[in-house]
Amino acid sequence: MSVWEHKPWWCQPWSILLTGVTIVTGSWLLFKVIWVTVLVAIPILVWMGFF
Repeated sequence: MSVWEHKPWWCQPWSILLTGVTIVTGSWLLFKVIWVTVLVAIPILVWMGFF
């Protein structure tokens, strides 16, 4: 048994990774400014590091 079987779908590794990538990509597509994307990516990467 895996610990991930007991977690909800929004706390699964694939959903955390997909959400992070979507937010960072979305910021780039929306603003097209690298420093804004980096500012968005830093907290996302820290958040993903906890999971």
